[in-house]
Amino acid sequence: MKPLRILAVLFALLAVSNLTKPLGYSVEQGFVFFGRRLTGTPNLIAAWAFAAFLFAYAAALWRERTQALPMGIAYAAYVTANLFLFQLRMPAAGANAVVFGIVYSVVALGLSWGAVVVMIRAGFASRDGVPGRVTLRAFALLFAVMALSNLLKPFAYTETVGFVLFGQRLSGTPNVVAALV
Repeated sequence: MKPLRILAVLFALLAVSNLTKPLGYSVEQGFVFFGRRLTGTPNLIAAWAFAAFLFAYAAALWRERTQALPMGIAYAAYVTANLFLFQLRMPAAGANAVVFGIVYSVVALGLSWGAVVVMIRAGFASRDGVPGRVTLRAFALLFAVMALSNLLKPFAYTETVGFVLFGQRLSGTPNVVAALV
């Protein structure tokens, strides 16, 4: 089996995993979004939106479509930022947890960026006739993730989360209006 097909299957399995996170089997299974573990409605929205993205990414990888490359870049950038932020917010862990965290980070970063390298070597970037379009699409997807983040802010899954407008963290109705806009 081709490496891209293997990666497509792995990303599809990850999408299925994200679909089950809101079912609430355990508090530890909430979706981690920019370093914070979500619960309730924000968990449902983020997990299912991300699952849809991963299914689309897996399908594009399987069919070797050009759009898989910007999706892969956006996914790898998201994983990198998420792992970095999650590590900053985690309390000190025991020796086993540290080893697991290192192995998990290496595997997650290796698979996400490895898929991008495989696609670049397969010539995905040269299939698009407009130079720079891959980068623009990757940034567009990252802005979509940021929009999803803003959409979740009115749910205030912690008291320190709210839309920041001109240096002021909003709460209540102003937070809902600003986040949705």
